[in-house]
Amino acid sequence: MRSRGVSTWVAQRWRRVALCLLLAGSVLGAGAGLRSRAAPSWSLSLVGTAPLTALTVDPGDGMWAYVGDATGRLYRTSDGGRTFHSAAGRLGGAIRALAVDPSRPLTVYALTNTGLYKSASSGAHYTKIGSGLPAARTVHAIAVITSAVLYAGAATGLLRSEDGGRTFRAQVLEAPSAPGTAADVWAIGADTRTPARLYVLSAAGISVSGNGGRTWRLDDATSALVALAVASRAAGGTVYVLTAEGRTLSFRGDGRRDSFTQIEPPPGVSVQAIAAGAHGRFYVGTQGNGVSVSADQGLSWKQVGPRPSPLVVTALAGRTGGASSLLYVLTAAGLYRATDP
Repeated sequence: MRSRGVSTWVAQRWRRVALCLLLAGSVLGAGAGLRSRAAPSWSLSLVGTAPLTALTVDPGDGMWAYVGDATGRLYRTSDGGRTFHSAAGRLGGAIRALAVDPSRPLTVYALTNTGLYKSASSGAHYTKIGSGLPAARTVHAIAVITSAVLYAGAATGLLRSEDGGRTFRAQVLEAPSAPGTAADVWAIGADTRTPARLYVLSAAGISVSGNGGRTWRLDDATSALVALAVASRAAGGTVYVLTAEGRTLSFRGDGRRDSFTQIEPPPGVSVQAIAAGAHGRFYVGTQGNGVSVSADQGLSWKQVGPRPSPLVVTALAGRTGGASSLLYVLTAAGLYRATDP
């Protein structure tokens, strides 16, 4: 009887060991997912006649994208970057920022040093808008929430339009309990699946609104925040920010200060741009080393291109929902694209 009991105990122990090894193998396999995937196929989609200066992507499906250059020329694609076409219209001066209407991808907004322009024909014709905006050179960012509601970020703070960009009014970010001067606003973002949740990066920190901008909560930051990438709720709801020192932070969508997590960048690189992707992927564009991706909040990184390196990445944009990521990479050599890099 004792021998049978010992045998039973040994068998149970081996079953437990086998189960632990199976679970460990599953975890290791998940962590190695990025390493085992096939190398992404990159294509150089656009080489302009002048330096490319701005990039925006339709947040819905990523198939529509617009690129602006230093002479005011606008390029567009409706097939995910496989082909680009030069728009008929031309703006005076460099295009510094672009934004596309999420419900009307033919409607695009372009910010230049002479003002804010709107085109309902994907760049064939433009109308100058933006009454109430400060001097154009002090406006840094433009964001389209709906066809009627737009936000602009400027040295004088945040401004809101409720008539499709024709007129803007100053928006108060700080709560009454935390009064202060208007902070320089550098980036504006929204969850594409929950557009009432908005994020604004300024010299004061990150401001979060859960009701479409009617009220805001300001969370202080330890350093200046200069770039923003929002993953939709369907893709995990994580918000990523880039600091002036090139550090990256992340937090879950409620924006509570104690939920900030520092993400260690790839070793030995300077991060210039950030973007969220599908399935929890987070992309960083670097100074001279192309693009790297992490699927585990920066615990591990994989350099994914584009080739040849070194490439200086100036902007990233792409699709964050759906079955796959579609990433556009703006560099001094032109615009690259890849699926699931």
